[in-house]
Amino acid sequence: MVNFEGFVPKTHSEITSAADKSIGFDFQYYYFLLTLLDLEPGQRAGLEVLDDVHTELAVDRRVLVQLKHTVQFDDKGLAATLSELDGDLWKSLYNWAKTITDAAAGRGEIAAQKDFVAQTSFQLVTNKRLGPQNSLLKDLSDFHRDHSAFDEVLKKINQLHGKTENEEIKKYISAVLSMDLVVCEEFLKRVTFEFDVLSVHGLIRRAIRKKLFASDQRIEDVFVRLDSVIREDNYISVVKGRPIIISFEDFEKKYRNIFEDARGRQLPMHRFTPEMPDDLFGQLFIKQLIRIGDVSPDDGDSIVRYTEEKLILSNLLLKWLEEGHLVADEIEDFHEEAKARWLNAFRAAYRQAEKLDDAKLNDIALNILDSLRKETLNLIKEPLSTRLSNGELYGLSDRPEIGWHRDWKIECEGGK
Repeated sequence: MVNFEGFVPKTHSEITSAADKSIGFDFQYYYFLLTLLDLEPGQRAGLEVLDDVHTELAVDRRVLVQLKHTVQFDDKGLAATLSELDGDLWKSLYNWAKTITDAAAGRGEIAAQKDFVAQTSFQLVTNKRLGPQNSLLKDLSDFHRDHSAFDEVLKKINQLHGKTENEEIKKYISAVLSMDLVVCEEFLKRVTFEFDVLSVHGLIRRAIRKKLFASDQRIEDVFVRLDSVIREDNYISVVKGRPIIISFEDFEKKYRNIFEDARGRQLPMHRFTPEMPDDLFGQLFIKQLIRIGDVSPDDGDSIVRYTEEKLILSNLLLKWLEEGHLVADEIEDFHEEAKARWLNAFRAAYRQAEKLDDAKLNDIALNILDSLRKETLNLIKEPLSTRLSNGELYGLSDRPEIGWHRDWKIECEGGK
């Protein structure tokens, strides 16, 4: 529990603002990220699939998690308490009761409900505090220690149903009471609570530290990058209509490079014999080189060599991405750095070239190309060979995103 110095109570408008509501969604997402960091081999975690967050521990073994976040704090900065008639409490129990008895999921019969409950744990995670007057949770705690106390729990739930005048809460309680008694008993045995989760970010950083064994700055770097990449991947999954489920093996493959980069890593080199395009001379980057006189149409050896360099780099980037040695943002940064170097050279060379004839423009273009061919590009702080660095230039000019002649954009548009 944390007491925040300088706490200022919120107005009603502040409490009901969209920003405050979004905190609940962030709380859910960050708990999912924490769950991913805690996965063991063979396990999977999902976001808003089986529940707010769920973990598949093994075949037919799962943990369903409901996440509840409050923005209500007292004048000492302490979060609100979870009362025995709290909407968050009963909405969670209601959701689980409906999941257990879901006929559409094949659990219309008591036997199927028993099987499902026997294979499932249910956890309510909240930043609220446990209230001193919450006798229901005290009875549940006693029940977890002594299973003969189920009658007291059932009695308490019935009392609460009669006590509340809130129709929504009454509906939630009714859903629990309508369950088969044996199923309800087994269900409540498996319900646990985690209170005072005020800093899920701190828990994530602690989990990263366990994996990384590195300095605080590197932990922060991993947190920021992991957060960004997983958010983007989640967005892509939603857009494509795919459930957000990530296994331990998927996490390790897709995101391990973020941890390795914090430790320091090297990219493995693979040898490729690239498949040459049918029309070597139809490539835009070759057309650009012919245009400025770097190669001639009968210089087949140079054209093949340059094409190989372009294809080898593009194959390596794809392979490194597939193997998890790189993530997409690193490749994008690599392309942007190469384009920035080209732009600097291009603008400097053509700054006073408005009235030059074509031959002199070609000379300028060749000077730009020659100077950039001598530069070494870096990928995740690792210098690439001259062939791979040149392959990046050829790949960018083939898309085309860069060019050599002053009028390369116009000419490439006409040559597509």
